[in-house]
Amino acid sequence: MTVVIVGAVAFDTVGLVERLPEPETTARVDRVDVRCGGTAGNVAVGLARLGERVELVSAVGPDFAGSAYEARLRSLGVDLGGLARVAAPTSHAYVWTAADGRQMTYFHPGASLALGKAPVREASLAHFSAGEISDYPRRMRAAEQVTFDPGQECHHRALGEIEACLPLVDILFVNERERERLERGIGLTAQKAWEIGLDALVVTHGAKGTEVLTPKGTERVPVAPARVLDPTGGGDAHRAGFLLGLARGLPLAACARLGSVAAAATIEVVGSQEAETDLGAIRARHEAAYGPCPV
Repeated sequence: MTVVIVGAVAFDTVGLVERLPEPETTARVDRVDVRCGGTAGNVAVGLARLGERVELVSAVGPDFAGSAYEARLRSLGVDLGGLARVAAPTSHAYVWTAADGRQMTYFHPGASLALGKAPVREASLAHFSAGEISDYPRRMRAAEQVTFDPGQECHHRALGEIEACLPLVDILFVNERERERLERGIGLTAQKAWEIGLDALVVTHGAKGTEVLTPKGTERVPVAPARVLDPTGGGDAHRAGFLLGLARGLPLAACARLGSVAAAATIEVVGSQEAETDLGAIRARHEAAYGPCPV
């Protein structure tokens, strides 16, 4: 199976700061790096490192050609035939993380706005992450199983665009704040999710673990232990681990455990793609946190 990943590819400027400043004030930056990122890129890299065949569907700018990012994806065997090459610069995220764990992100969409120029791919399993959501419904219709992680789009996009995707989604991923936003904004309770046709709602709660809600009930998966250095990309790593489980036909709770250990590895280093997250590392972490690994 080739898993199709749709969404934004971005360069990330990642900074560790003493604190998040109030408006009109200044805070000291202790470290700053430019990294490979973007939600779709992160998930694609994470899943490819776990041994799955991956195709990335996105839009990138001239600055992507010949970059270390492009080289990384090619070295991992990620199929880049789904990338639209456009004139706008590749998307760029500016992520600031304070010593207390709080985070602030600014995102320049750039080339990702041109997702409509990328080809539509048929797939047995397709994952849709944050990106140009207005173009997602027609792409979701081409997939047999659809997972969707709207992420940051919940906070700066018209929620009607997210709502339009939901009848085409099988599994929806959200964190606590995103779930609250969708419940307040479009009334997306668990009951409404089942009425729309979702099979599962996966809610991540940071250090409190993951809830997997289905019409049959709720399963709770405790977090895998980690020493948090940089939470950037932790959610995307969770999705990569979860998708590994889906691709292997595992129960949803087992998928969530794989997601948890992948996330734990990612948040212990700076940068969303810098952790050791190959299958051997994931197996070892799974053994330590939950017992024998199912993959």
